[in-house]
Amino acid sequence: MPQGQPLVVPDDAMNDETLFFERAIAIGRAPEVKLDRVRAGAITAAALQTRGVVLYWDTAPSESSIAPLTTFLSNGGGVVQLAGRRTAARGSTLSLLNAKASGTADRLADRGGSLRDLHFEHQLFAPFRETQDAFTATRLLRYTRLDAPTNADILARFDDGLPAVLERTIGAGHVIAETIT
Repeated sequence: MPQGQPLVVPDDAMNDETLFFERAIAIGRAPEVKLDRVRAGAITAAALQTRGVVLYWDTAPSESSIAPLTTFLSNGGGVVQLAGRRTAARGSTLSLLNAKASGTADRLADRGGSLRDLHFEHQLFAPFRETQDAFTATRLLRYTRLDAPTNADILARFDDGLPAVLERTIGAGHVIAETIT
């Protein structure tokens, strides 16, 4: 898998929404991680050459970035797409997964939903095998409704059956989408 500092691609309307995340990641020292923030249109083959992962924060890849991202993934890179309120409101399609957002699940009336059917054997959740209750005890008040494509693995679901975390393999790389924001 390619190595290098991760890229964060926030929605153009967001100014500092990723700031907390960026600072939390930067606290670590072993290894030290610094996130580079770029605009969606700045994703090119050259920009991806020294990267290991690209994180789309409540936005989707631009049309011009699909081909370079597909090559990046084929060579072992990773893409994470966080589908939040903007993705839900737009009804965006997460093109690398071919998953369509269809609004927001509002769980205020029933005190929130919880996660279930987590695949703790997957490397994403494996570090939490001993603390599985932490995931199922967490209550989520709103999340993006995402239609799961047939070519994606569902790594976690909400208690209403909607997918929470999906994964698709493209070549040697992986695309992960998550609706918990």
